[in-house]
Amino acid sequence: MNAPFLHLECTDSTNLELQRRLAAGAVADGTAVLSDFQTAGRGRLQRAWVSEAGNSMLCSFWCELELPYHELGGFSLLPSLAVTDYLAEISVQASCKWPNDVRWKGRKLCGILSEGVPGRRGIHGVIVGIGMNLLRSPSLADTPFPPVSLLEICSSNPPEAETVARGIRRHLLRRKEDWRKGIRAP
Repeated sequence: MNAPFLHLECTDSTNLELQRRLAAGAVADGTAVLSDFQTAGRGRLQRAWVSEAGNSMLCSFWCELELPYHELGGFSLLPSLAVTDYLAEISVQASCKWPNDVRWKGRKLCGILSEGVPGRRGIHGVIVGIGMNLLRSPSLADTPFPPVSLLEICSSNPPEAETVARGIRRHLLRRKEDWRKGIRAP
């Protein structure tokens, strides 16, 4: 794969970092921006994504599409499927809570924020931001199913953030190409 994989120590938000790079010029399809820490991470509905430095996989991926808006339907499901594909590869059986969460036994392991980027004739592409609890999950009071980390699930230490991000990218780009070809396999 020729797309860049950028690993930053800190940024405000990996989605915002990709937005800035897109505004500054061309970005190769499949480009990934991984950060050890985000100062302004966010999820759906402007919710904050809070994580201590080094505890999570915080990565955004550029998926170039160049489609009319009416052909975009269904794309939002692909990131969750790509995450569960990767997790199955490391023997973790997770499920999707459509469209933006991945859960293990009802507990949130991963959140996804997909943001469309308009183009001249429709949608230029989608920035897919993914945050996964690796070493620690946030403490949330009064939650029947508290978040979970990959460390709590795995019998040994979980893969490092960059390994997880590269695996998810591989599955995301494969799913995207299949989707573009009309393949809708589970």
